[in-house]
Amino acid sequence: MAANSCSFLAAVTVILLLSVEEGFCIKCWVCRSDSDPKCADPFDNSTVPISDCRQEPDLQHLPGVRPEMCRKIRQKVHGEWRYFRSCAYVGEPGIEGDERFCLMRTGTYNIFMEYCTCKAKDGCNSAAGEAIQCYQCSSGQDPKGEDSCGAYKKFDKSRHIAVECNSDESHTPGTFCMKITQQGPKGFIWDGRWRQVIRRCASVADTGVTGVCNWGVYDNGIYWEECYCSEDGCNGSSPVHTCLFAIMGSLVFIAFIYKWQS
Repeated sequence: MAANSCSFLAAVTVILLLSVEEGFCIKCWVCRSDSDPKCADPFDNSTVPISDCRQEPDLQHLPGVRPEMCRKIRQKVHGEWRYFRSCAYVGEPGIEGDERFCLMRTGTYNIFMEYCTCKAKDGCNSAAGEAIQCYQCSSGQDPKGEDSCGAYKKFDKSRHIAVECNSDESHTPGTFCMKITQQGPKGFIWDGRWRQVIRRCASVADTGVTGVCNWGVYDNGIYWEECYCSEDGCNGSSPVHTCLFAIMGSLVFIAFIYKWQS
């Protein structure tokens, strides 16, 4: 009886150990679009077998670290998109644990990088993700006499179509929408334009928070405001009443003159 009990306990122990090992196992898609065009979005896995990350080799510069996540990297270099899918050794899923969001980096020479890390399920690095749609315009590019981007008047959404932030139409890829307002006292800028509005897609908010606005005053007295949000078309809001802006602009101008004279 004792021998049978020991055998039973040993078998249970082996099963538990295997279960623990299985719990740390994840399977990911492994491919790159420069060698297999089907690796790009929309992803076609008909020719790409899913890989067991336990079979991935140890990395010399990361001793003892094993891949426990999946990753998709989207890279844009000189207007050309490249995609890389693999097992991930380091990092964290999503942003602050939210796998709906990806980490983005932009650099010089028209280079854009997006890192999407996940571990919610096997093959989680397959999806392209639902791209947010944002309005894209700049009052500085409006024809003379027009206010298409809503710097002074109410923003007319019927004259604009929100673009997908993951598409080539977007000047700046991102996962948030952004609205930038800059203004100075009337006549302060040489062409008489004392308020400018820019609406576009944006990467991770500088403060890490969406749904709020940050503001300040530049050294030259120009007031600025940046608003981030995370819903489709949310950067289509109109400016507050012109009278309020005029009062604020006057106060900023007085503060600038006082600072310049002191």
